[in-house]
Amino acid sequence: MKKSIFLFVVFAIFVQALSNAQTKEFTIAYSGTYPNYDYVTNSTNWSWYDELNVNLWQGWGIGEAGYHGFILDSLYSHNISGYFQPDTLMQFALGKVIVHQVESNTADSFRYMHHSLGKDTTETFQGETVTARYFDISMIPPNERGISVAVLKGVKENAVHSFSGLVLDPKKQWRWEANGYQKDNRWYIKPRMRIDSSDAYGTAKNVIKIVVRSFDGEIVYERDISTDRFLGQNGYNGRFLEDFLPNGVSVPANSTDTGINRGFPPGLDHRDKYEYFDSCKVDFEIHWYKDVSVWIDYVKVMDEPAYLLYHPDQFIRRRLETLLKRS
Repeated sequence: MKKSIFLFVVFAIFVQALSNAQTKEFTIAYSGTYPNYDYVTNSTNWSWYDELNVNLWQGWGIGEAGYHGFILDSLYSHNISGYFQPDTLMQFALGKVIVHQVESNTADSFRYMHHSLGKDTTETFQGETVTARYFDISMIPPNERGISVAVLKGVKENAVHSFSGLVLDPKKQWRWEANGYQKDNRWYIKPRMRIDSSDAYGTAKNVIKIVVRSFDGEIVYERDISTDRFLGQNGYNGRFLEDFLPNGVSVPANSTDTGINRGFPPGLDHRDKYEYFDSCKVDFEIHWYKDVSVWIDYVKVMDEPAYLLYHPDQFIRRRLETLLKRS
């Protein structure tokens, strides 16, 4: 899988669902932002907005659904037609996903730099061809088994979790709150891997340990993934998985002792202080226990808006699927 980092743009898939609830005239080809409040005249300046003929209005920091009907009525009263895109949708349209490839023969920008054990392997399994890093238990002496060792570390482009070229701070997620419209973000770690189906049954054994290092290089999170975590309601047939806990594996994005940006320079502007990039030691290490063979395809890291949108057990994902089925 050859992906790096991208922003989710979900506006288009909501258009059909929104059209069932908003019946104003739809004019093709233009979009715009809800007029800003003019503090000089102490009013909203609507001059020339009716000449724009926009079809999609975007809300910025105006709150939740209770205000949207009022906004549509205000637009219509000034002879402005179109649809309104509420803040609720925007919360989940700015999600970030970073995919760190683990094979050593990749030139991807987002990849692991060091490999202590294992080998690259390409296989077609259950109709899917995957190039992964294979860690073979048969190559490990009996006296070394069960002892974890870091086999994947030193992620390249790690500063993306602390710095950003966007206006939004990666330590925060865009979300309307009573006291502002940014709240603390979280990063979810999802290693895509598989084991032999026979290893998933019987006595549970540790497969890997996820170790997260913060901006200053300190360990802020550790979590074991054991063989029983591969079992689902229908058992396990050796397929690749990337979700192993009901609520995911995640760390705060803030600068607390448990946050990924612990040690981030106080007052640093994340948008233009690029000289600090090399000082970022954020890492998502994978430690292998050398007790069970494992194939690792990649390690995906996503922030909270992306997780809420794409995780199958999350409300926003279920709600979106329901809306699309009705349209």
